[in-house]
Formats: sequence, C-alpha cells, structure tokens
Amino acid sequence: MVTLAGKRVYLDTNTIIYALEGFSSYANLKAGLLEPLDAGAFVAVTSELTIVETVVGARKAGQASHESVLRAFLSPTSNFIIEPISIAVLEKVIDLRSQFGFKVPDAIHLATGILTGCDVFVSNDSAWSKAGVQVIDPSNIRP
Repeated sequence: MVTLAGKRVYLDTNTIIYALEGFSSYANLKAGLLEPLDAGAFVAVTSELTIVETVVGARKAGQASHESVLRAFLSPTSNFIIEPISIAVLEKVIDLRSQFGFKVPDAIHLATGILTGCDVFVSNDSAWSKAGVQVIDPSNIRP
C-alpha cells in the first residue's frame, strides 16, 4: 500500500470523484487521501479540466448541493493547486498524443502533472505509466 506524505501528487478526476462521492470500493480515500491533504501532508495538483469533468455530472442531474460540495473541494489552497491549461500544457499534450496515442483529456492530465513536477499520479488509468510516470491506483492509497 502507498502513502502520499511529502510528495507532490497529481489527482486524476476519477480519484476525486471516488473520494467525494463515497464509492464503497474506495472507502480508503477518506483516511488515505482527503484527511492527509486537508492536514497538508502532501501537495496535490490537478488540471482545470477536472472542474469540468467532476461538476458536469452534478449539474446534469440537477444536484445543486452536490455541485457546491465539488466546487468547494476544487478551490485552490496552499497544498491543492488547480493548474490552468496553458500553451505549454497543450504543447506537451501534442507530444503525448503523438508518442502514446492518449485521448486529449488524459494527455491534458498527464501533461499538467509532468510539467508541474508531480512525483506520483493517482489514477485508475494504468496506461498512463507508458508516459514514464508512476501511477498509483486509488484503491492502493493508505494513511
């Protein structure tokens, strides 16, 4: 099992959804991800794309209170950084798509994490490791 203490951690959208929506198979994320993040045990990074990918489901379902919870979580803090989709990110996306064939959203997440110096990527998408990054499945996160 993996702890994130002291690391710069990229959070994929799926990890954030699992953590906030209480999926039983990812119950470990409260103690292993959310609580340590809140305590400042590690720095988390995600892309602005994550805002779209997480909030759209709540908006589509007319769940305003859930949308508010998601937006509150996705507010930047000193240890949770929401990175913009910059020209540098888009250039890296081109590289990742041409080398590995990643879909645009995956390439945006990977490019963002790579360019911001993330040590690990928490995602259930093991194919990301093709880009030479360490991918940790959310189910393996422990306090």
